Amino acid sequence: MIKITIFICFPFSSSFVCFSFSSSEAADLASWEDKAFVDAVKKTGHKRLVMCGIVTEVCLAYAVVGALEDGYEVSFVADAVSGLTRETHDIAVLRLIQAGAAPNTTNAMIAQWFRDWGGELAPAAREVIAAFLNEIDLLTGTYPCFEVAKAADARAAGAGAAEQTHAAAK
Repeated sequence: MIKITIFICFPFSSSFVCFSFSSSEAADLASWEDKAFVDAVKKTGHKRLVMCGIVTEVCLAYAVVGALEDGYEVSFVADAVSGLTRETHDIAVLRLIQAGAAPNTTNAMIAQWFRDWGGELAPAAREVIAAFLNEIDLLTGTYPCFEVAKAADARAAGAGAAEQTHAAAK
C-alpha cells in the first residue's frame, strides 16, 4: 500500500497546505475519511486549507468536499492537479467551486503567500516563482524569458540602495 501525507505550514501565512495520496484501494481514495489524516490537520489549529492531490476528481475532490463539510475554508491549486481527462478535471473543478472551495493557480498562490515583494522573503519568493515560470515556459512556451523579472529585481535593488543613500544623507 502506498500512502503519502505531506503537511506544510507557512509561518507568514494563515493558510495550511495538506496533500494526501493513498493507494488505489477504495477505502483509501478519500484522505478526509482517514482519521489519522483529519486528526493531523485538526492538530495544526488551522481552519484555512490549501489542498492538493494527484487526480482532481478523486484524490482532491473527496478530500476537499469532506473538509468543507467539516467547516474548513478550502482552496485548491487547479493547475497543479490533473484529471484522468481534461473533461473530468474541469467537471471536478466545477464541483469543488459549487461545494464552496476557492480555485487558485500556482502563480497566484505563490503571490498570495509572498505578498510583500519588498520584504525580507522577496528574494526567496522570486526564486520560487522564477523557477515555476521557467518550467511552465519550457513546457508550454507561455511565458517570456525572465528579462522582465531580472529587470524588476535590478530596479528593486537600485531602489533599496537609493533609500539607504537618502537615509544616510539625512
